[in-house]
Amino acid sequence: MIRAVRRSSSCPAARTAGWRRALVARWVDGLHPADARALAEVPTADLATSAREALAQHDGYLRDAALTFRRWDFDVAGVACPTTLYYGALDPQLSLDNGRWLAEHVPAARLVVSEDTAHLSTLHARWEEIFTWLRNPV
Repeated sequence: MIRAVRRSSSCPAARTAGWRRALVARWVDGLHPADARALAEVPTADLATSAREALAQHDGYLRDAALTFRRWDFDVAGVACPTTLYYGALDPQLSLDNGRWLAEHVPAARLVVSEDTAHLSTLHARWEEIFTWLRNPV
């Protein structure tokens, strides 16, 4: 049997930087260009840490994905708390049509649409506004 040996740097920092770059490349591959631009501002080490943390406890991600594709077990018309829906018009993952539907069916919901953002870039562009609203929902 012939065994291929992969050469790696003897420098631990170089190896760490290599896996970080590979993880980030995998994480951002296929993102909408608006999202890729937003993430380009974030240091590679921070993105790699976020990606690892997001996937370390995958049950939350899997639960969110499952809820996306099945009927909810409650009526959104019964939502009684203040609700603001943030959507990016360019988001290929969460259709603006869904946001419009929720805004029509959740009592007193407010729909905020960013015309030039996608999924992650909407959050990045509106962090301060979102956190301000969460501190004082009106």
